[in-house]
Amino acid sequence: MLTFLSMVFLIYGAMHFYALGKVWLAFPHTLALTSVLLFCGIVMTFSPLIVWQFERQNWHNVTVISSWVSYIWMGFLFLFCSIALIFDLGHTLSTLLGFEWPMNASTVLVTVGLLALAILGYGFVEARQMHVEKIKISTPKLSPAVGRVTIAQISDLHLGVMLGDEFLDRVIARLREIRPDSVHADAVAAHVHRQVRGEVRNGGLHRAIDRLTRIAPQSFDRMHVDDRTVVMLDHRSDERAGSAPDPCGPSRSGRRRDDQ
Repeated sequence: MLTFLSMVFLIYGAMHFYALGKVWLAFPHTLALTSVLLFCGIVMTFSPLIVWQFERQNWHNVTVISSWVSYIWMGFLFLFCSIALIFDLGHTLSTLLGFEWPMNASTVLVTVGLLALAILGYGFVEARQMHVEKIKISTPKLSPAVGRVTIAQISDLHLGVMLGDEFLDRVIARLREIRPDSVHADAVAAHVHRQVRGEVRNGGLHRAIDRLTRIAPQSFDRMHVDDRTVVMLDHRSDERAGSAPDPCGPSRSGRRRDDQ
């Protein structure tokens, strides 16, 4: 684990050195600028650890603010470095071919920064959208008397300090429209499992599970939680042959699966 973390922070630190080096090249080289860039680079490199410590101390408001700053910066930095490398490749190729590169360091910095911001903004909006994929499966395992069974698979919610009750309300409202007989929520299971062991203190995901049990048209009377899945079944599940099928495949926030 120590070796893995060392490599992660070595790569993350190198990305900061590369990106902040672009800033240093675009401005007059002063001691004040160098000091500020070094300080920001060190703090932001280790910001995930700082956020983790805040969460462990149960400083909720500080954790929320630092999480937004740290992880939005992480996304921006990745995009900035990726785009900047393309520009550097173009600069290198133009030099090798004897062409004059039309952009100076300041122009490159502004252009790359704006492109990274635009892509980050698109990704931020897209990540908060919900997509429902419907899959119909015919199976002889269900009795004709049971009829159609609707299973909702929720995935990739990333509930936590950055996405909380407001986003969960939207997911629940969408699930109420689907009216599933069974809800499988593997995306929140890891967090729920930690809460069951008492490692997460704010209780937000406990409330999420309590609210998810109110989605189906008939009340759920059974819930299973383990390291991977949270499965809620209504009382009709005992009448069906075998256990509920395991929904598979990725989805953004909801997957509806009809077994006929």
